[in-house]
Amino acid sequence: MIVLKNKVFAVGHRQELSYFQLDTLTAINEAEIILIDFGHFRSASTKYLQGLIFSGKEIYIDSTYELIEESVLLKIQELPNIQQISYFYNPRRNTELVNSLISKGLKCFPEQYFIEYAERYIPVVDDIMPAKDFLCLTGKITPERTYLVSLLSKFNLLDSGYVSFFNAESIDQTFDSVSIEDSYRSYISEPAKQIIKDEMAKIKLPLTVDQPLLTGELSHSKLFNASLYEAVDFVIVPETGGSLGPWQEFFVTEKTIKCILTNKKFIPVGNQYFLKNLKDYYLTRHNRDISDLVNWYDDSFDSIPTTEKRIEEIVNIVKNTVESRNNGEQQ
Repeated sequence: MIVLKNKVFAVGHRQELSYFQLDTLTAINEAEIILIDFGHFRSASTKYLQGLIFSGKEIYIDSTYELIEESVLLKIQELPNIQQISYFYNPRRNTELVNSLISKGLKCFPEQYFIEYAERYIPVVDDIMPAKDFLCLTGKITPERTYLVSLLSKFNLLDSGYVSFFNAESIDQTFDSVSIEDSYRSYISEPAKQIIKDEMAKIKLPLTVDQPLLTGELSHSKLFNASLYEAVDFVIVPETGGSLGPWQEFFVTEKTIKCILTNKKFIPVGNQYFLKNLKDYYLTRHNRDISDLVNWYDDSFDSIPTTEKRIEEIVNIVKNTVESRNNGEQQ
């Protein structure tokens, strides 16, 4: 955690998500730093933010659990004295707007916060689970995750793993309101949409593993069921980065971190070069070679530019791996 020992006035601080730990909360007139959640910053009026600026305090924008947002940058652009502002976020490639704001005094702190503070996530062994081939916990609905689960269904792989996939009726709508139908309005191809339509009609939803509902509390919990990881041979990781459509960003979340913490083999559904970037990052920043967790398959899918095609190749790997294991057990 990033421990702030200064006196802090917090605006919308999301303790369950943020990587800031605030030791001393105080009133705004006594504070040295104003910490404002990026969502609150984005929705606040320019007049309100100008008032924070005119207070003379240092302003920290907390996006340690999300990527940098253009909407936040556009709001910063409207403000005076932006040299008082520090923006903490998971990195994207710098745009002209970012570079322009930095030249005007904005202080930026891009970091892979999920990796750097991985100790927040605590494995808990609840019970011994029956052995299966793989684990795939999808979380929020996205077109990419919907297509992934549809392909697992098409190749009769759902029963070989612990797979969760929540429909709208099993998701707390105050947490997330995206539906499976949104996949039909997404950028993915018409053949892929047809596969989704066909397979979702066959699957009895929701698919659940150890939790019947997807809530914000569940999604943001720092405790996780390590029994599931012990019960499987490998994990399919439907990373958030694999849900950014055609944009290619390297964004690592707890979904990947949990595999590394439990030393479990995994295959990530991320953006192009996600796997290469992940291995390079751990080796460069942490002097750790994670190849032993990911060298059990042909990783050429990682260089495929189209998310849809990468998912198809990943499902082929899963299919071949499961078939090989089953054939080996039968011999």
